[in-house]
Amino acid sequence: MNPLYTFAKNKPQDEMNMPYYPILSAPGFVGATTIYNFAPNNWERGSTPAKYLSAVWSDGRRWNRAVVTSLLPGDSLELTIEDIQQLLSRDLSSATVFTYLSNNADQGELHQSLESSRATTIAPAWRATLSLKSSAGAKTSYQGEIEPFPSPGSLLTFGHLIQSGAETQNFLLFINLEKNPSFRSGSLEIRDARNQEHIYQSNTVLSNTVNIVPLYCNFKTENTLVYISCRQMSGIPLFLSFSSNRKFLSLEHTHPPASLVIHGNRRRAQQLLKQQWL
Repeated sequence: MNPLYTFAKNKPQDEMNMPYYPILSAPGFVGATTIYNFAPNNWERGSTPAKYLSAVWSDGRRWNRAVVTSLLPGDSLELTIEDIQQLLSRDLSSATVFTYLSNNADQGELHQSLESSRATTIAPAWRATLSLKSSAGAKTSYQGEIEPFPSPGSLLTFGHLIQSGAETQNFLLFINLEKNPSFRSGSLEIRDARNQEHIYQSNTVLSNTVNIVPLYCNFKTENTLVYISCRQMSGIPLFLSFSSNRKFLSLEHTHPPASLVIHGNRRRAQQLLKQQWL
């Protein structure tokens, strides 16, 4: 851990926050997030100042945040929930914690609305390594970030990343983050793509949460394609697959429908796709 560092004085218009990085969780797994204080490109080298690494979580009524530590330019740090609890001397075992980097050390509460999240550049995104480690010592990860979703919103994705096999188990980690700290509920449904009236399972999910949804085996066949939807909120769907002995893991995510469109009005194309399936 680095001690608090003398931070570069930036102009007010340069005070911009990084995207948010959740700490993942799943039964039998330990989640860890590695945050990097260096640019994901070649043209911002040398322009990244030292930053404060903070944690933010909702209690359903307001956003709470606290500075965890600091990162010098070029540094990185891996954190688990246990690490953050020890550093802050707080019990966060029942909370979904999102981390972020900022030039501002203000530890005040974010009562009504989560502050906007935007890096110096939009693309490529400033990302962290989000990982899960099993009780057997295996580890899987992906590079990701999340910014607050509009409320209300909707989710549409297809379950082609669900893995089949007698010794394979699957979880869907549905991550939602919104500016409002309240916990809204929604219904996440898994349906047969060939017969949309056939619902394999339905689960209640909450906003501002990493929702853990076990995926049952009755639709995991090579000839079945399912689609997953939530009409009340948007989010990032992560597919966690693992062997029964937890020695073999994979963590994958699908992309939003708009990312499949190269030219034209991507948002309109996404609306049309959602209208067809939702």
